[in-house]
Amino acid sequence: MPLVVKTEDFTETAERVFVSVPLNGVHSSKADIYANDSYIKINFPPFFYEADLLHQVDTEDSEAVVGDGCVKFNLRKVEDKLWRSLKPDAGELSAEEMKTRRADAFKRDHERVEKQKKEKAIKKREEHYRLIQEQLNVERAEKAKFEHARLEEQRAAEEGIQQWKDAMASKKSIQATPVRNAERTVSSKAISNVAKVDSAIFDTDKVEEETIESNTQIPVEAIEEESDDDDIDMEAIKAKVRKEMDKLKGSKPQPRETGTINFTFTSRGLIPTSTARESEDVKWVHRINQAYEKDAKSRRDNLFDPLSVDEKNPIFLKDKGNAFFKTGNYQGAINAYTAALDLDPQFSSCLSNRAVCHLKLGAYNECIQDCTLALSVTNQEHEILSDRDSVAAMSAKPAHDAVQVKVYVRRAAALNLLGRVSDAVKDYEKAIALDPRNDELKEDLARLTEQ
Repeated sequence: MPLVVKTEDFTETAERVFVSVPLNGVHSSKADIYANDSYIKINFPPFFYEADLLHQVDTEDSEAVVGDGCVKFNLRKVEDKLWRSLKPDAGELSAEEMKTRRADAFKRDHERVEKQKKEKAIKKREEHYRLIQEQLNVERAEKAKFEHARLEEQRAAEEGIQQWKDAMASKKSIQATPVRNAERTVSSKAISNVAKVDSAIFDTDKVEEETIESNTQIPVEAIEEESDDDDIDMEAIKAKVRKEMDKLKGSKPQPRETGTINFTFTSRGLIPTSTARESEDVKWVHRINQAYEKDAKSRRDNLFDPLSVDEKNPIFLKDKGNAFFKTGNYQGAINAYTAALDLDPQFSSCLSNRAVCHLKLGAYNECIQDCTLALSVTNQEHEILSDRDSVAAMSAKPAHDAVQVKVYVRRAAALNLLGRVSDAVKDYEKAIALDPRNDELKEDLARLTEQ
């Protein structure tokens, strides 16, 4: 039993309450402090201090400081007024009223903590969404930046191509102008030459206007470009070119000389012949057929094996038992659960489910045995998990408690049916201790105690 400390220093103002509790030499690290709006408590083994406050305080604006060998509470009053004392006067509240007052205070504090958790979770989720949105905005900005750079590069490339096209068009126009001038120059020279020839042959210097005009239409192809020599005979050149082309067209290549190519084949050595390969293929086909026959024989033999394939899987057997239970075949379910437990004796859910089947069939002692074994197995599993990973064990605690509650209730039902009411009450009390908010359990316990 702890030693209860009943002394404290109490001072107050209209707005705040100041309480100092000595630690009696105990190190401050061993002090465990709890406070809600109507109750404060300090556990510093072997000592213990608690106080029911006269009025409510605001826990959000209150604090407790450990140091200098004591615990100092700085509590904000809900109503700004003087209390005159820290606790209610003796006899002002009955034990039941004090218990109810504490329970209400604990409930309000629990609701406050749960509300803070929810608000914190909402705030965390909103912050997460905000960060995601900021990341998306950054990515959109980067994408827009890259898109703008790409468009700028595309525009610069298009401008460069357009400039190149304009330059080429300008160059072509510049080159076309001298060609046309050259055509006019060549035509005038040809007319002058024709006039000279006519004058020499016919001994006349007169040339008809129509002849001159017709001679101005001499095609440019008949005149060598950039030629300033009037004595070049274009017809002779063309005749020579035609002659060379005719030679090329009429000539045919000489046929290639015939010859002989000799091949030398290497020895096959260790390479199997077609006959050897066929023999090897026959061997492999025979082996494959033997494997097929062996597998088929194994399947035929397993048809008469009561524990073939899935029957050797405890999870499959558990599911099979559940299916039997749903159809009301409790004995079939017991057989399936028993087969699963033969494979895995620590399968706690099969123990619990088999206990229900025994209860349905009126085998109350077997039900009690299975429930007791299931409780032992589940406790061992939880202890092993706690030794390996305490965090995982804390997470699995609600599920573990729920399983134990069901097993306790089933064992209590069997005990009650055997007339062992006191033992059934104990099991119900253990179940309620694990699930104190279960009103149905409390109602069942009340009905059981009335018997």
